[in-house]
Amino acid sequence: MYLFGFDVTEWAALITVIAGFISAIFYGFKKLVTDPANENSKNTSNQMQALRESIDELRKSSNSVNQHQQDHLEQHDVKLAKHDAELENQGIRISNLERTKK
Repeated sequence: MYLFGFDVTEWAALITVIAGFISAIFYGFKKLVTDPANENSKNTSNQMQALRESIDELRKSSNSVNQHQQDHLEQHDVKLAKHDAELENQGIRISNLERTKK
């Protein structure tokens, strides 16, 4: 059986060659364009994950330093309150002494 001057087996061979050529073009496109883009995407994703981990570590460190400073300030406030009370008591004693001298 002939169609446009070619036998059925010749048409099958021609279709196979064309399909192989198109497959080779798609494979080449995948290797040249898609795979490098996926690799770059993976690299960017890994870098972003590393950055996220670094930020978390910095946040933990910052929170630790902040908590230490808050504890120190609270201790300092307690000491200042004690000194204020002592100064007030000293002021009262001085006032009492001045009254007794007069």
